[in-house]
Amino acid sequence: MRLIDKDALVAEINKLKNISLEYGYTTEQSVIVNVGKDLTLRRLLDYIDTLEVKEVDLYEDADNYWGTLTSDIRGNIYLNDFYKIAEHFFELGMSVSNKAQKEE
Repeated sequence: MRLIDKDALVAEINKLKNISLEYGYTTEQSVIVNVGKDLTLRRLLDYIDTLEVKEVDLYEDADNYWGTLTSDIRGNIYLNDFYKIAEHFFELGMSVSNKAQKEE
């Protein structure tokens, strides 16, 4: 799972709002299509605006936790593997959190 920068996503949606949808529609149809597109993108932006953004430095947190482990534990696992495990459980937690938000 890759995280998406919220500001970049909003910028891309705003670019889409500025694109007129013509595709051979009559003038009336084009107006209706563009109004529908604009309303849809606006609702999407409103939804995105409700999402909570948290700054996370996974590697800094992992390094801090690594320092709390005993030398016996640190001797049995490589730091790179420890990072991979941290990434796995971070992504798992994000997945569960996202599913819970969708259900609300």
